[in-house]
Amino acid sequence: MRAEDIKDAESLQAWLESLPHETEAERETARRWAVTIAHRAAMRELPNRLVDDLKYNQNAKDEMTAALWPLLASCVAASGRKVDWSKHADLNLVF
Repeated sequence: MRAEDIKDAESLQAWLESLPHETEAERETARRWAVTIAHRAAMRELPNRLVDDLKYNQNAKDEMTAALWPLLASCVAASGRKVDWSKHADLNLVF
């Protein structure tokens, strides 16, 4: 299957599953594609979420923070870096 053939969630799933998974390097490449696509989808939705929160929600700051942490985590995952979040206790992270 070619990337150009992706039209919906089912074809995306089929494309991801069609990627080679024989070696560790191939599995890592497939994982990176999945993380990149998930991050891009979240980033496309982010402006809508922020506008709605700021317009209609008195607790927008807390909800925006909750929405942004998964995006940060996906960026870190895509980079392949390991982060010890316990070293950042001053950020008041909730998982």
